Amino acid sequence: MTAFSKLMEYQHQTEALVKIATRLGWDQETVMPKGALQDRAEESAALEKTLHDRRSSSELEDLLAAAQSQALTALEKRQVSLIERALLRARKVPVELSVALARITPKSHQIWAKAREDDDFMAFAPILEEVIQLRRQEGEALAQGGNSVPYEALLK
Repeated sequence: MTAFSKLMEYQHQTEALVKIATRLGWDQETVMPKGALQDRAEESAALEKTLHDRRSSSELEDLLAAAQSQALTALEKRQVSLIERALLRARKVPVELSVALARITPKSHQIWAKAREDDDFMAFAPILEEVIQLRRQEGEALAQGGNSVPYEALLK
């Protein structure tokens, strides 16, 4: 197995976990019982920790270095470049922040849905402020060492 193949196998496993996280979100929106929100928030947080660890691992860095030392096609070079970009990005954001965002997102969405139904923005405002604060921290972390402001760093 080539170094590039090993890198892609690692990446496919990571993407499988991303798909699981996406299904958890879909499940929350379609069939999850209302009383399961706290459990879902913890499940999302645990999965995000695993994803963050994979996306920022030294194993991934080693796989990237090995793949970059090979002769690659233009497409393979682009794939390696995108994976490296994701690695560098993940390393800028503390795992605790990623986990906090994953934990608050399911809660905030359910509160938003209820507030929207009741036409009561003030019920949503406190958790929205928490989400904004966490996103600001994420933007600041991503902007460190670069030439962009936090908002631009979030958009990249």
